Amino acid sequence: SVAATESLDIDERRGLWLERIAQLEIGDRTTPAKSDDVDSVRSRLDLLKSIAEAEGSLEVTCTTTTPETPPSNTLPTEASTMLETWKTAYALPVYGGMRTIATIYQSCEAGTRGPIGAETPNAQGIKLVGQHPSGNGGRRQIQNLKALLATQPYIGNLTYKRPLPTCHDIQATPPIYDFGGKPFTSASNEKVMNFFKNAGTGSRELGIDCSGFVVSAYAAVGLKLKKETALKASLVNGVSSTMLMQPQKNGLTCLDHASFNAKSNLKPGDMIAIAGHVVMVADVGKDPFGIDGFTSASQCKAANLSSSKFNFSIFQSDPSKGAIGVNRMRASYYLASSGTMERGLIDHAINACKAKFQSTAIISKSSKASVIRHAGTSACVDAVPVQLAKEECLSSCPASALD
Repeated sequence: SVAATESLDIDERRGLWLERIAQLEIGDRTTPAKSDDVDSVRSRLDLLKSIAEAEGSLEVTCTTTTPETPPSNTLPTEASTMLETWKTAYALPVYGGMRTIATIYQSCEAGTRGPIGAETPNAQGIKLVGQHPSGNGGRRQIQNLKALLATQPYIGNLTYKRPLPTCHDIQATPPIYDFGGKPFTSASNEKVMNFFKNAGTGSRELGIDCSGFVVSAYAAVGLKLKKETALKASLVNGVSSTMLMQPQKNGLTCLDHASFNAKSNLKPGDMIAIAGHVVMVADVGKDPFGIDGFTSASQCKAANLSSSKFNFSIFQSDPSKGAIGVNRMRASYYLASSGTMERGLIDHAINACKAKFQSTAIISKSSKASVIRHAGTSACVDAVPVQLAKEECLSSCPASALD
């Protein structure tokens, strides 16, 4: 409402408008009102186009703009040993996830650290202090920095090593889980994301939410979400987990439901989305859904499947473990506390099991959770990825692999 908008400060209003503009540009149809808005905007654009074409006196010209000079924080090729190793060794979305985590935490180790689970203590010092203006989530605040740094698994005092003196002082302003939080972007350079400047979309703390992380990771390696739209940093503001559940319907034409066959099902880089959360598959074991022991299609039933036997890990940003935010977690551990995603993935495990015993592939779908895969086609990959501010901090990091 107008009254609700007027109660926001200037940064919050900026964040709200960035979100709405990006949603319209992408084609968000998650609600009837948003669908009507998309149709209205497109109708007006079509009308303007028809008028321009009909009026002989109107000259419509297209000019090619010269790309902006890349920001000064571009990594020197000779110093990017770790990133070059990741780019060669991992699926492109996973490389993006590792790169984004390492940049957010300004850490050589964060991108490859083993998945956290029950044995990982909760971080201390973060408190829920109110509601996000959308009413859909909470706002959190660091109330005891000393306690947080004693317990944070990625940048805590017991684990963190600052790669270079020029790195952002991440221990002075640690990122946390921030509902609604997105990286800061600017219309003056649509090829840069900044995790170290508040975008006004979440709380006053630094940090990003689930879709903010996954979309940033894709953008960092040039993976577009929409064929018809250039890869721009600001589009991160317009993608929600609910949109990702039905990507084609919501304008995300480079994404679609994953296909499972007899030899392959869940893949690294796949997104798993429910209404309210989205994660990226970081790595998979030989048998990600625990179905290798099944010998016939008759065994492909929910009663025979358990998420405790799933063998893969996820990259995500979520409020678990004391609201640390961005993390890599064992899927079996996360799913034990996420009923909707767990039930949805059981549906997908059934599909993977059925595909194992037939010659044709299955487009795997569930009303509870979607497994979404990037097309990987030339129309969906931008030759110029979005750059991550302060990524140069990683220039001294030695080559390493997922733990």
